[in-house]
Amino acid sequence: MNDSKIPNIFRIKDLGLSRSQINVLINNNKITKLYRGIYYRSDYEFSENISMAAVAKAVPNAIFCLLTALRFHGIGTQDPAKIWIAVHYKANKPSQKDLPIQVCRFSGNSMKFGVQKKIVDNVPIQITDPARTIVDCFRYRNKIGLDVALEALSDSLKERKVSRDDINRAAQAVGGSTIIKPYMEAYST
Repeated sequence: MNDSKIPNIFRIKDLGLSRSQINVLINNNKITKLYRGIYYRSDYEFSENISMAAVAKAVPNAIFCLLTALRFHGIGTQDPAKIWIAVHYKANKPSQKDLPIQVCRFSGNSMKFGVQKKIVDNVPIQITDPARTIVDCFRYRNKIGLDVALEALSDSLKERKVSRDDINRAAQAVGGSTIIKPYMEAYST
C-alpha cells in the first residue's frame, strides 16, 4: 500500500487490509497499533487527545462527556484515567475491552442538546459543550462525585467559561433543573 494513502488514524476495516498486510506495515514502521483494531501512521504527530480520536473511530456514535469533556474544555482539575462517553440507552455497549472507556447512557434530548461537533487529530467527534457538561456532572454526581460537579460549576463561573443562563438552559433541556438549582443559588451570593 502506498504510504500517502494511509490515514493518520484508522481502523483496519476502514482500509480493508488483511492481517498480513497490517503486519508488513507494522514491521516496516509505517503504522503503530494504538488499541485493538485501531492504528496510526508512525510518522503522525498526534495531540494529547489521540485516545479520544481512537475511541471516536471505534465507537462512531459516542458522545464524549463528563470528566473527559471537563478536561477537553479546560474546566476543573480532573485528569480521568478513562475516557467518558455516552451512547444511546438502547445501543449495545462498545465491545472493545482494551479501550479505556467509561460508558454512560443518554436518551431523548440528552442525545442532542448541547452536543458539539469538533475535530480531534483529524477525526470528527461529538462532545458535550461546557454548560451541558456541568449539568451532566450534577446529574451523574453519584458516579463522578459531588466534589467534581461543584468544582466544575465554581471553576466555570469564576473563569467565565459559561454563563448562568447557559447552564439553566442546559438543565431545563436535559432534565437537570431540580438537581442543579440549589447549587446555582448557593453560587449566586
